[in-house]
Amino acid sequence: MMRTQKGFTLLEVMIAVAIAAFLMTTIYGVFTSTSRAHRKVEDSSSRFHQTRVFFERFSRELRGANWSADNAGTAFVCTVEDNQFKEIRFSTSADAVYGTAGSNGMMVRYILEEDAEDFKTLYRSTSVAEKPDSSEASQYIMVSHISAMGLRFYNKGDWFEKWNSEDEKKLPRMVEITLHIQFEEQVLPFSTTVDLPMALN
Repeated sequence: MMRTQKGFTLLEVMIAVAIAAFLMTTIYGVFTSTSRAHRKVEDSSSRFHQTRVFFERFSRELRGANWSADNAGTAFVCTVEDNQFKEIRFSTSADAVYGTAGSNGMMVRYILEEDAEDFKTLYRSTSVAEKPDSSEASQYIMVSHISAMGLRFYNKGDWFEKWNSEDEKKLPRMVEITLHIQFEEQVLPFSTTVDLPMALN
């Protein structure tokens, strides 16, 4: 009595392998796309957070800015290189509430540097106003992926690209801050204007 042996033919096996490979490729593609989208969302969220924190902190520090011609422990200087913002350094009482500031408050320094990705990075550091060369904290990144940044200073109806209170003998009345951040394939502009209460004194 002959037995009929049943099984898969080579063609059926090849079709099954092809279907499995197609399904695996599709699943992998969906997973990769989802993972890439998740990373983009995280990067964008991180940059938005950096930008928000910078504007909040910088605005608060500017509102606490102080300068006196009779006090060498105070300063308000913004430098420009090649018609572009480079650095701002000023004394502020904004951090005095934390008990780490001197009698003139803290000396805050923001400096814009080129980075390896053809963007710019804004760094922040602080020191006691009376000892500007002795940093209380190491320099750290405040905002990254900057395509452009600018500061303007208002006084007596005019806007200026740079400011030195030693020359002007006063603080500016207002400071305009403009920041352009790279988000994926586009550049988003952020801007605000801050009044300096101590300029009225």
